[in-house]
Amino acid sequence: MDLPHSVERWTFVTDGMARQGWLTPEQRAAARFPVTIPPKRIAGGIPTDDRGLILSAIKDELESRGINEQEFSQEGLKITTTIDPVAQRQAVDAVNKALDGQPPNLRGALVSIDPETGRIQAYYGGDNGVGLDYARVLKQPGSTFKPFVLLADLLQPDPMGLGTQFKGQPLPGLRNADGASCQVCDLKQAMTISNNVIYHELAVRVGPRKVADAARLAGINTPMNKVDAGIALGDKEVTPVDLASAYATIAAGGVYHPPHLVAKVTTSDDRVLYEALNPSEQRFSAQVARNVTEAMLGVPTYDKLTCPGVARWLPRPAPCSPTWRTRTTTRGPPASPRNWPPRYGSAPTRTRRSRPPGAPRSPGPRCPARSGRPTCTTRPSPSPRRPSGRSRRSARRRR
Repeated sequence: MDLPHSVERWTFVTDGMARQGWLTPEQRAAARFPVTIPPKRIAGGIPTDDRGLILSAIKDELESRGINEQEFSQEGLKITTTIDPVAQRQAVDAVNKALDGQPPNLRGALVSIDPETGRIQAYYGGDNGVGLDYARVLKQPGSTFKPFVLLADLLQPDPMGLGTQFKGQPLPGLRNADGASCQVCDLKQAMTISNNVIYHELAVRVGPRKVADAARLAGINTPMNKVDAGIALGDKEVTPVDLASAYATIAAGGVYHPPHLVAKVTTSDDRVLYEALNPSEQRFSAQVARNVTEAMLGVPTYDKLTCPGVARWLPRPAPCSPTWRTRTTTRGPPASPRNWPPRYGSAPTRTRRSRPPGAPRSPGPRCPARSGRPTCTTRPSPSPRRPSGRSRRSARRRR
C-alpha cells in the first residue's frame, strides 16, 4: 500500500464529508486514519523462491497434457507431483553450498531423475521463483558429452571398445586441461582423466552426426545442427533436464523413460483427469549401457569422491556424485557432471564444487532393500580386466 497517498485520499474524502454536512465538526476532528496491517499472501500464488519455478514447469507440463491455466486455477484440482521433498531439500542445499563464495553472476541448476520411471525427484532452476528457469535454459555441457561419444562408438557394427588406445598429447588448436594429458590412453582411462584430444579424435572417427544421434537416442531432445567434432567437448547447447534424462537412460540399461513432474491430476470430486503411465522404450542394449557406465567408474576415485553410504554394496569404491569439470579448458561452457551416484540420474550445471543428492541405479540385478526403500544400489558392470561383449571382441581383433 502507498501510505502517503492513502492518507492524502482519506483526508480529502473526510474533509468533503464534513463540508457536505455528513460529518459534524466534532466527528471530523475525532476521525483518525485507520491502522493498517500487512497484506496477506494469497493462497495459491506463485512462490517467489525456487518452488515458483517448479510450479511454472508443472503448469507447462499440464498444458501439454490438455489441462490449461484456467482449469488449473479455478477447478480445484489436486496435483500430485514426482518431487521427493528430501531430495529437493538436498538439491537446494547442494546448489547453495556450491554457489557460496562464487561470483554473483554465476547461476546454478540441478535436475535429478529416477532412471526406472523418469520421475523428476529434485528440480532446481534458480532461487527466483518468477525469474529465468536455468533448468530449462540451453547451455553448453562441456565434458558431460564425452559419454555420448563413447555411446556412439559402441552402437556401431564394429565398435572400437573401451580398450582401444589413442595418443593423448595436446595438438595445435586442441589441448587438455592440466593433468589430463597422456602419451597413450585407452578410452576408459581417457574418460577418467577427461582427455579432450582422445575423445575429439574418437568423434572424428565415429562421425559427429552419429554422436548427435546417440545423444538424441539417450534422451537429448534439443536440436543439434551443423555438428562437427567439437560436439565431443560439449559445444552444442542442451538443457539440464535433457542431460539428466539422457544419463538416466544409460543408468537404466538403455531404457528411456520420458522425464515428468506430474504423477496424477484429480478433480475436487476425485475424478482422475490424468495419471502418468510411465511408458518406456529400449533405446539401446543393456550391454552397451553397462560399457558406457564402466568407462565412467574411475571418475569419482580420480577426483577423490566417494559414497560411503553405498560402498558396502559394491566391490570397489562407489561411483558417487557427478564430477565437476574443474579441469575444463574451454571458456564459456559451465561445469557439468560426468557420473552419477547409484540412485538418480542427476545433471547439475554451472557449479563446480558440490555434489547433488541421489542418483541412478547402475544397470543390473537388484540388491536387498534397506532403510525402508524397496530397492537399493546395483552392482556395476565388470571390471576393466574383463571387458564384456563388444569390448572383448574388440580386444581379440587388436590381438
